[in-house]
Amino acid sequence: MLDYRGAENHIRVAFWTVGIVVGGLITYLTRYYLNTDGLIYLEIGDAVRRGSWGALVNHHWSPGYSVIMAFAQWWLNTTVHNELTSLKAVNFFIFIAAMAACEVFIKNLRASLSGEPLSVAQPAPFGLVQLALYSAFLVAALVWIRIRLVSPDMLMFAYMMLLTSLIFRIKNNPDGFSNFLLLGCTLGLAYLTKTYMFVYSWIVIALAALAVGSLKKAVVRVGVAMLVMMAFCTPLVISLSRDLGRFTYGEAGNYNYALFVASHGEVLKPPKQLTSKPEELLFEEVVHSSFSPGADIAKRSEGKRPRFDLGSQIRAIERNLSIIVLDSPWLLLAVLVWSVVQLRWAMPQFRSVVPPSETVTLLAISTTGVLMFALVLVEMRYIAPFLFAGFAGLIVLWGYKPLKHREMILRNYSYYAICLVFLTLTAGSVIDQGRRAICSSSSKQAYESLFREDLQIAQFINAKTPYKGVRAGVVESPRMSIYWARLAGARIVAEIPSVRDYLDATPEERGIARRKLSEHSVAFVVARGSEFGRLRSEGWEKIPTAFDYYMLFTNNSR
Repeated sequence: MLDYRGAENHIRVAFWTVGIVVGGLITYLTRYYLNTDGLIYLEIGDAVRRGSWGALVNHHWSPGYSVIMAFAQWWLNTTVHNELTSLKAVNFFIFIAAMAACEVFIKNLRASLSGEPLSVAQPAPFGLVQLALYSAFLVAALVWIRIRLVSPDMLMFAYMMLLTSLIFRIKNNPDGFSNFLLLGCTLGLAYLTKTYMFVYSWIVIALAALAVGSLKKAVVRVGVAMLVMMAFCTPLVISLSRDLGRFTYGEAGNYNYALFVASHGEVLKPPKQLTSKPEELLFEEVVHSSFSPGADIAKRSEGKRPRFDLGSQIRAIERNLSIIVLDSPWLLLAVLVWSVVQLRWAMPQFRSVVPPSETVTLLAISTTGVLMFALVLVEMRYIAPFLFAGFAGLIVLWGYKPLKHREMILRNYSYYAICLVFLTLTAGSVIDQGRRAICSSSSKQAYESLFREDLQIAQFINAKTPYKGVRAGVVESPRMSIYWARLAGARIVAEIPSVRDYLDATPEERGIARRKLSEHSVAFVVARGSEFGRLRSEGWEKIPTAFDYYMLFTNNSR
């Protein structure tokens, strides 16, 4: 007889060893990487550290992750020059917390499965389930979410595993109130981290109510969970609603739906258009932000509302589902083949719906979560918690009849094979991230090289404009890193959205655009692209040691 229980501790030790070593290595190698979202979270946190709590009232960027950043900035006493490498440690510890949440999830899944009534068909030995779930976790955390990204998605992954664990605990012990108190607290914290949880929490609450198994018991207990959740949510909801002048729990969903699916109406307070050729926009300055155009994009788009259009919605779903398939086609194919192979020895067992079995709970969380994002916008890091739940649901779906020794060996090898697929994908992604971090190519610079370039741009700006808070503009911000603005103490308040539009304008039109920026106290414009080298006669100068960055001072005397 195979000793599955004896292997479980070894599997757990291997999981923690691999997770800590690989996670720590990726954290170190990508310590110089910063995404634009991360810059905004970082600056909100910095504002909170300095006592500007009002910065947390943001309609697009939720406050939970920024508060963690603020605490870390205060604890580590960071400066703009060392904050990036220091704060990557925050992401590493959140990753460790997610690993701990995975342990809690697996422990409660096991307890819940052991409480199921015995039948002829039984789930796979839990050692195999545990190995598959650890492997799936590494893909979700290291491949899809990624430690290098300064974002709250890893935290949301941890919260979703804890919420699922609490549903299992409620199913096993529906009489007490402690699990419902914890459920409310976790839902509240998850909402403060990502506001979509205000809507999705109803799915979790519904599953928790069904897990009680009795409507009479569920009403009171779920009511307690909802009250606790609202205690966390209410201060932010009130603050956001007062700021916008109408009820809102956060506008990120509305903004994304209007942008990516369908919309109606016009923006009430659009940025000021200084010129039309090239288009030149001036944004309201946000005091705590070095990039005002992105500081609260949802509030800035107020007036442009989501509009349901069936054709647009179908196209959005098709687009988002194709993103999922094309991101990891071989993984999805491997999972499909593995599931078909299981039919040789097992049959799907959904067991009960009320209270929901572990399979029903996991698949319900997965399908509703993926569908919610498929309606609007999909990135793999957003749906990673739900894909993990779906795979967990598939793992515990199968009920195996009594197997002969050879059949048992073949079944076990099928589990080893799917785990090998997960681990191979993880290893490939880790190697690619590591190579990208330290090796520059003709098309992409290494992360440290990008950071050094931002630092050199900031030093050049400080030498030319040696005062903090100088107002700046950029040409097509997605083409460049904007961390140099924070390093230099500059504030980007103007943008020319299109490089091509700017280059196609006549010298006279570009001159008018330059004077308009000067009239609005924008001291200089930064652009990226060798094309700007042809405009030296108009005042563009190459920033020394930067790869292809150019600067234009708007003051004609320069």
